[in-house]
Amino acid sequence: MGDGNEKKWLDAKGLGKNPRLADFVQPAEGWDIAAETVLGSYLQAVSVDDVAANIGLIDDFKKGELLLIGKATSAANVSAKKGRLLSEFVSGDAVQGLISHVYAAESLADALALQPQLSATESVVTREGIWLGNNWLRVARDKDATAGVLKRKQELEVIGRDKQQAEQQVA
Repeated sequence: MGDGNEKKWLDAKGLGKNPRLADFVQPAEGWDIAAETVLGSYLQAVSVDDVAANIGLIDDFKKGELLLIGKATSAANVSAKKGRLLSEFVSGDAVQGLISHVYAAESLADALALQPQLSATESVVTREGIWLGNNWLRVARDKDATAGVLKRKQELEVIGRDKQQAEQQVA
């Protein structure tokens, strides 16, 4: 959502200040690459209360990529079970529908051991970001524009806290 036209469109529709999905995602230590591999461009999704209620807005969206994400429906509210990637996150409801069928594996060997047991709708991702389905594999090495979004968000939070502490010391 870095395109200026997309930002103008979002602002015109009253969505420009809405949080992005990345604002709600906090992977556990060491799981940021896996989270970015699985969520990819969804990290830039604009949070709305209800996607269906915003369908009418897209009629004049002519160029670019728009991702809206709302609260998960009751069908998508899957509890964080051991072994699921969701158990490695502190996140809002919106993430659940995207990753509820993704397992977390410590290593590629662990992921490969789980792969034959995966259904067509399940997948497994390693800490290093190697993502496997029952008949596919995806490796994204800093390829897309969202790479590092979660790490940068964490770094900015630390800088913000440091700045606030420094301002308090100066005062």
